[in-house]
Amino acid sequence: MWRPTLSIVTLTMGLLALCPEIGNTQNSPFTIQRKIATLDEQPRFPGCEIPGADEREKMQCAEGKLETYIKENLKYPASAKGKDFVPALVWIEMTVEMNGRVHSPKVVQPGAQEYDENAQSVFVQMTRSDLRWIPGISLGRAVRSQVKIAVHFSWEGRNKAFPVDSYGEDIYKMVDNVPAFVSCRLKGRKDEAIMECVDKKLDEFFGTNLKYPEYALNAGMEGDVQVEFVVGKDSLVHHVRIANDIDLGHDPEISRLFRLMNDQKIGWLPGEENGEQVNVLVKTKVPFKIKNKSRAVTMITSMDPKPLFITGRGGFEAFMNTYLKRPEGEEVSPCAFGAINVQFRINQLTGDVTISEMEDYNNLGSKFQAAAEKFLQETNGLWHVNYPNLGPETEYFILIPFESTSTACQNVPPGYKEALYKSIEAAAMTDNGATFSQGMEILDKAVRLYPTDNEIRLLRGMALYKNGHVVEGCVDLKFVNKHNKDIDVPKSCRN
Repeated sequence: MWRPTLSIVTLTMGLLALCPEIGNTQNSPFTIQRKIATLDEQPRFPGCEIPGADEREKMQCAEGKLETYIKENLKYPASAKGKDFVPALVWIEMTVEMNGRVHSPKVVQPGAQEYDENAQSVFVQMTRSDLRWIPGISLGRAVRSQVKIAVHFSWEGRNKAFPVDSYGEDIYKMVDNVPAFVSCRLKGRKDEAIMECVDKKLDEFFGTNLKYPEYALNAGMEGDVQVEFVVGKDSLVHHVRIANDIDLGHDPEISRLFRLMNDQKIGWLPGEENGEQVNVLVKTKVPFKIKNKSRAVTMITSMDPKPLFITGRGGFEAFMNTYLKRPEGEEVSPCAFGAINVQFRINQLTGDVTISEMEDYNNLGSKFQAAAEKFLQETNGLWHVNYPNLGPETEYFILIPFESTSTACQNVPPGYKEALYKSIEAAAMTDNGATFSQGMEILDKAVRLYPTDNEIRLLRGMALYKNGHVVEGCVDLKFVNKHNKDIDVPKSCRN
């Protein structure tokens, strides 16, 4: 099925390559620009690890797959619909990490804002989906590198993006009888009443079947996505196009919903013109509304709103495993372990972070604090910034754990980070009476493994204290207060 969002693009890749003239790019759309002394192998789009293929063949294959990806995801702005459309070229630069994760796409030479944003959004979507590239190779090792890709807005792509104009009378905007569901096109009903009924039925379908994207749900992102589609003479939906995705990246879910409509054979009565069934363009909105407001409101108004990494929790863990470096030196004990809680703000324009405070739960010392700060600076530009009701002064908190590095350390079993994460989840479980006992079992096990860890003891102590077990909770909380008086505990549990 033809998709109206597909676009023909011109692209060129290279490590910090200088931009060629637009005319040359159009004549040689898939040229790889190499600097021989920089990388042994250039980073490339995945899916081309062909046995026996040489580097050139893999790169040519990768170019084709990247072209397809851009064609499937590039949108043309509304202004391109006009007769005065002029082909445009937008250069995007982004980083490819050693583990193949891509991030920080930016426009190299800003031009028309709507074209720049649409080109950049293709690669923002790439980062959100955690699509991994094959990293660049230097001296036999994967390295961090950068690529530049030219996205070409062409006449052919423009015509495919706005199919109604080119199809003439094949797709109608106004007809004698509008397309409708069987229960809506009743005898004597006017078009306005029919469409009102159709809108209601669509809302019911979306409300029942919509799967809210996790990152948007966690942040409390809401809004109406404007969608255009064609009800065909075959009673199926075709040519689904998102007119405005309100910057929430809901495209995959929109596509899934309309495919589901066809798969479930939710039959439309086709539109009619002069007594004949015809293809008709229909416009609607898909409401992304959070049904259970408590989850999002809690996230927004809480003193501890969760920052959202562009590649999700799994992507953040991979990033941490790569870039969090444990400090070294004679004065750093290999048996030292613990968590540092970092409080920071996120720049809503750039995604960069500014650290405002640190809590060193186990008194690890200045070197560990410096390592935590350095790691967090590595995440600049990698945080979601579109949070409703959260501003530039919003404070975020994140725990940065350090595990011991020696197997000879007594009473320090491996797996501290995993135990800490499980303890955080278990503490949340204790807020619900039905899962209180289950959460306490996990916390008790974690304390047995790491009896000297202030963060785990604090989690268990507060869980007990909040649920009425004040005496037992104060045992943990007094331990925490004794070893680190900077950690806030209830007054009744202070030493």
